[in-house]
Amino acid sequence: MGANSYRQYAFKDLLKLNYVRVLRALDFSLEDIAAFIGERDLIGQDRMLVDKQLERRIKELERICDRSYYRSAVYEGKQLRGQR
Repeated sequence: MGANSYRQYAFKDLLKLNYVRVLRALDFSLEDIAAFIGERDLIGQDRMLVDKQLERRIKELERICDRSYYRSAVYEGKQLRGQR
């Protein structure tokens, strides 16, 4: 019989690899990914994803608010915080 050097992955292994790829694209840390994969409860996994997405959205909104604050202050000629 011809033996090859290819490794045979189980379906479960492929799912984990896909999880890692997707979660890294969502900026999950390796610790968060390990917790996600270790989480056996689907509700817990969903909660982790939602929390991470909310965190990203909040940071994005804070950046937008900061930008608009500085633009409006400059437009109105106001003195900005931290500037003299």
